[in-house]
Formats: sequence, structure tokens, C-alpha cells
Amino acid sequence: MDVNKYGGYKGITPAYFALIEFTDKKGSRQRLLEAVPLYLRADIDNDSNVLRDFYKNVLGLENPVVILNRIKKNSLLKINGFLIHLRGTTGFSASQLKVQNAVEFSLPHHMEDYVKKLENYEKHIIAERGSTKNSQIKITEWDGISKEKNLQLYDMFINKMENTIYKFRPANQVSNLKENREVFNSLAVEDQCSVLNQVLMLFVCKPVTANLSLIKGSKNAGNMALSKIISNMRSAYLIHQSVTGLFEQKIDLLKVSSQKD
Repeated sequence: MDVNKYGGYKGITPAYFALIEFTDKKGSRQRLLEAVPLYLRADIDNDSNVLRDFYKNVLGLENPVVILNRIKKNSLLKINGFLIHLRGTTGFSASQLKVQNAVEFSLPHHMEDYVKKLENYEKHIIAERGSTKNSQIKITEWDGISKEKNLQLYDMFINKMENTIYKFRPANQVSNLKENREVFNSLAVEDQCSVLNQVLMLFVCKPVTANLSLIKGSKNAGNMALSKIISNMRSAYLIHQSVTGLFEQKIDLLKVSSQKD
């Protein structure tokens, strides 16, 4: 029945995730992270075969085996050396998972102070736009912001993306930043501030993207997604941490055996 007319759910709501092993079209065994449907949760708790049958009969996986049957939303994963949180899915049978950065960002102290100035300038603009639609705030010497320092920070962002753990970040934007460095350098100082505040979005631990259109990039750059099939990953771990953060357990998703073994 038409859910727009009669009400109801438009799709299958995921309750959590599972690690599944199945046979692909070439006859090779593959592992993937797939959502577990909410409407089957009670049945799965009573009969473990229900989940296997769902993947086989509904999603069409060949010879599926449930390796781990309960991986919670927002679980911490370490994929190819980069920490991420498992946020959701683009849909059952779709190819990608929605993930979020879990690596805390850091800068030298002198640059931390400078970033605060950029953020304060951005807040000032937002506040002014609330009263004046097309307001344009010029940067003065009292703002402590300059094109020279902007370029230094821009280059520091490039270095972070190219030579630190962020080089393993999905949807890394280092190529775009490097290719359009001169475009950035030619921008007005006010536009440079806008770009830098957007690049910062690529490092925060939130499900956000960056508008890099001023340097010929996407308006939604850095959208993090992960292939559901993890067999070709260099490494893939599920990490359980204690509340204090002093203890953790790492499960190798590429090697862990079935819960029935």
C-alpha cells in the first residue's frame, strides 16, 4: 500500500549491523558489513537462522554465514589505519556505509589561536547576516588575520592530509587542495577565511562536509563513505573501549571466525 497515502515506513529501518561472509559471483568468499532490519530484531533474538535467511532470501547473498550478529550503530572501527564511527547505511543492498571521522584534530598552539580568530570572524558574519541579508564584513588589522597566515594554515592542512594519519581518511581532499593552492592564494582575504573554515570541517568528528566551491571543489566535499565489502581492505578492526578509555578490545574483522565455531 502507498505509505504516502496510508502512512508507514518507506524503507527498512536498520537496528544495528552484522559481519557477513558470502560467496560472490566469481566463487570467492567475501566479507561485508550489512545492516540488520529492525522489524526482525525480536525474531533474530529467538532464532539465529532468521538473520541468515534474510540475507539469503531477501538480499540474495549466496551461502551467507553470520560471523558477528550485533555491531551497534556508532561503533568504533579502524579501517586501513584510520578511526571512524559507523553511522548508518545508504540502504539495504546498497554498496556503501555512512561513516564519520573519529580522529581528534590537533594543531600547534600558535595555529590554534589563529584558528580561533578565523572562527570568531565566521561567527561575526553569521550574526550580521541575521540582520542584513547581503552584509559583507571587511577584515581589519584588529582581526589579526592576514593572507600570509592564511596560506601558512592552508599549507598545514595539506601537510596533515598528505603526511599524517589523515592520508588514510576516506574522501581525502589533499589533491584538490594542492591543485588549487594558487586559486586559494588569489582569493580575497575574506574568502580565504571562508575556505579555511570549511576545510576545518574535514577534520572535525561530526557528520559534516565542506563547501570548497571557492577553490573549484565540491559544495559537499569530504562526504565519508565506506564500502560494505571489507575483504579488500588492508586492515579492518572493531574496537570496544571501556568507559574510562583505559582498556580496549580489538576484533580483526578480516580474520575473526563465526560465532558458531
